[in-house]
Amino acid sequence: MPRSFASLTSDFFSLGQDENYYERLNALGDVVRREILAGLRDIALDIELFRDVQHLDVTQTSLLRSIKPVVVQTQFHRMAMGGAKLSPYSFSYHSPEFDRYGAPTSPCRLDFEVIPQANPRTNVHVLIGPNGVGKSFTLNDIATALARPGSSAGKIEFHQRADRLLASSFANVVSVTYSAFDAFEPPRRQSTAKDAIHYKYVGLKTVASTEKSPPSLKDHVALAQEFGSSLKNVVDAQHLERWRRYVALLTSDPLFAENVDRMMNVSSDDFRETARKLFGQLSSGHKIVLLILTRLVETVDEATLVLIDEPESHLHPPLLSAFMSALTELLEDRNGVAIIATHSPVVVQEVPSNCVWKLFGSGSALTAQQSVVETYGENVGTLTQEIFGLEVTKSGFHRVLGEAVQEGGTYEQILAKFDHRLGAEARALLQSMIFFAGR
Repeated sequence: MPRSFASLTSDFFSLGQDENYYERLNALGDVVRREILAGLRDIALDIELFRDVQHLDVTQTSLLRSIKPVVVQTQFHRMAMGGAKLSPYSFSYHSPEFDRYGAPTSPCRLDFEVIPQANPRTNVHVLIGPNGVGKSFTLNDIATALARPGSSAGKIEFHQRADRLLASSFANVVSVTYSAFDAFEPPRRQSTAKDAIHYKYVGLKTVASTEKSPPSLKDHVALAQEFGSSLKNVVDAQHLERWRRYVALLTSDPLFAENVDRMMNVSSDDFRETARKLFGQLSSGHKIVLLILTRLVETVDEATLVLIDEPESHLHPPLLSAFMSALTELLEDRNGVAIIATHSPVVVQEVPSNCVWKLFGSGSALTAQQSVVETYGENVGTLTQEIFGLEVTKSGFHRVLGEAVQEGGTYEQILAKFDHRLGAEARALLQSMIFFAGR
């Protein structure tokens, strides 16, 4: 092998021997890291090459002497692609003992555990429950408890275990909400202490300049400017390839894909302005999801907690599902965790039941329990019932069928009232209602 070279020939390949090797390369930026690993023909970067050479004696006796192949294909590969070393998390949120009006409450506890390489993944957790139960306020309190320990918002407790090293804190917390009525308040000031958790707000509200000036709402021009500035920051931080990888998961719509692709081919001189103009041509749903994802790529560093309030507000189900996939990938790359408050079964479908907390009651009577339904990949109807409970049976076609059963008649007679135009779920529900009515 020559003493110096731009790239190894096909006769050679290499492999880092610990996570620190890839962590130090990641510190050099995406472009430099990829050039070095590609030049060294690193088999953690190139999984196809790894499979080709895995059986060779030199690989088994030297490169893999103290490393399991699965580590190369998971942890090392993720880090070679720019991801962070994954840490397990185990933490709890304890709700405050007094509500925002000073009245005593019955505190509840929410436990969150993240297991690296778990399948299904466990780095996204979900809060469900009916309207008014306090999901959004709980997210806001979690953000406040992390950013301002000792406040009246409750507390975060990190757990440790004797058998493995767990993460002991978050470095950042990012709140994401695009509702004009959300409970989140953008922070006016950030602590300058070295050990302080940095809090960032991504949403419709502007940051108030003083205590007396409330936050205002951003218009479409401000959102376009925010997108252009955020994407420029992503480029300056050498995270463009990472951004492209996540956005590719959203681009099932050809027109959306075309506009995003045009953003990739803009010179650096007018990048921000051109990206802003292309952003303005998108539909409202595509604007919101692209802005959220771009801001997350910009703001989510290693060990970040992301709090998202009702992402379904602006996204249709296919786009919401694609966003969930992109979010999960981003968090795994950055060793982060998300907690999402939602009414959407599409969101709940993407996480296992041990990552779903169902909130009950309101005000001082808030309680919580983990979902008893296995949620990952479950039927939307089943999840809708799990999320809304009795609200479902008191509204929509449930209510209409219930009234028809109360009026009397056989299954066939009631079916005829609806001109036999009932779907499979409605027919099954009707049969069940008639059975329990004793007819």
